[in-house]
Amino acid sequence: QVICLHRSSQFPASSNQRHVTITVILMSSLFVICNSAFYGYMFSMLLGLKYRDHFTLFIAVFGTVLPILSSALNPVIIISRSSGLRERFLDTARRVQTSLRRQCLNRVSAE
Repeated sequence: QVICLHRSSQFPASSNQRHVTITVILMSSLFVICNSAFYGYMFSMLLGLKYRDHFTLFIAVFGTVLPILSSALNPVIIISRSSGLRERFLDTARRVQTSLRRQCLNRVSAE
């Protein structure tokens, strides 16, 4: 393992490796941030710390909402970091927008 680490440090990382590393860091950071409220609450309950009811409700709500937000934002990170996916997504968004405009114009002209 030491030889592999030494050899890998001799060769600079490619831009693709850096891009992937940044994407993984972004997704990991999002996961940690969005799940820390719930796990902090669980840890405080494990220690027997008691808070007021509104704080418990606050943590319980964010313990549900933040992990869902994390799941919703993961595809945004992946799409924004991948040029191929980003172009495909933008093309699909343009087609949907064009289709919606046509439908609105057809409704207006039919009235």
